[in-house]
Amino acid sequence: MANSTLISYQSTLKITVTTDKQVYKVPTTGVTVQISGNLTLNNLPVSDGLIALQINTRIGGFIYRTLLTGTIPTWTRYIEIVDAYIGDASGNRLTNVKRGATIWIWIYYKNNLIVPVYTVIAFTIYSSSNIPLFGFDLGGNSIPPGGPWWSAYSWQVPSSADLGTAAIYASAFSDSPQNHGVPYCPENSSTFNIISSKTSTMQQSSETVQVAYENGTYSSSFYIPPNGGTLGNYTIYVASYYQGVQVSASTKFEVKLLGDIYRDGKVDISDLVKILLAIPSLPGWPNWNPEADLNDPPDNKVDVSDLTILINNIGNYGTY
Repeated sequence: MANSTLISYQSTLKITVTTDKQVYKVPTTGVTVQISGNLTLNNLPVSDGLIALQINTRIGGFIYRTLLTGTIPTWTRYIEIVDAYIGDASGNRLTNVKRGATIWIWIYYKNNLIVPVYTVIAFTIYSSSNIPLFGFDLGGNSIPPGGPWWSAYSWQVPSSADLGTAAIYASAFSDSPQNHGVPYCPENSSTFNIISSKTSTMQQSSETVQVAYENGTYSSSFYIPPNGGTLGNYTIYVASYYQGVQVSASTKFEVKLLGDIYRDGKVDISDLVKILLAIPSLPGWPNWNPEADLNDPPDNKVDVSDLTILINNIGNYGTY
């Protein structure tokens, strides 16, 4: 009897995540952080995958999203987000909300299985300028079969929030993405208008946000303004589950305020003194200060061009 060999084939799922820069220097015009990556199975693009995205700052969760790598998956969803919107305390959907107003985030979901499913519900709110206003993980709970069930969270609209169309995105994960949690379903989203505190009353709406994706890849972005933006180190976590295989990845980037040589979250006279002490200089000179090389990318010298950049950014500030 001839010998036989048993060959085992195992699927290889891979995920990548990257940003367009490792260090962002926020100028007077602000800066956009671009995040992208891809999902492949046996080196072929996955055209119907879901990506869990969590971005943390030094103080914790900042952004939570579920991104597509192409078409919306048709497989059975254990947990499904059926609605997510801004409303009043009674659950009435609102179109217009005033700056400084206290409103409620309402998220409805259901369990399509016949057994409870542990689920983490999370959401992120963006302003009309794509600035993350608020991101929050509601924590993990065992969701009973059926539904829809709901969670509500009170939130005060920042008094400095951009006027215009804002958006909320809600996701359901098996755990927080930083703990390798994966999406149960596509995210659900809706929009609302942030209006001046002197503008007329709130109204009702149900408009949703539509986003296009390319097969096998995913992307997301957010804007950091020159005043009030979050500075320091960020960590991105991504995770996905496809055809029985789970995968995750992470990366880091840093956000600085352009001209903040003193690194105290503001561009002012103290930074002006620092750069004057460093002009002129090259690496290795006694007065060389790499933080004073403000060109992007750095040109390894401190001269009048760096002084001009600093002067143009005086008055900008951020938070650590």
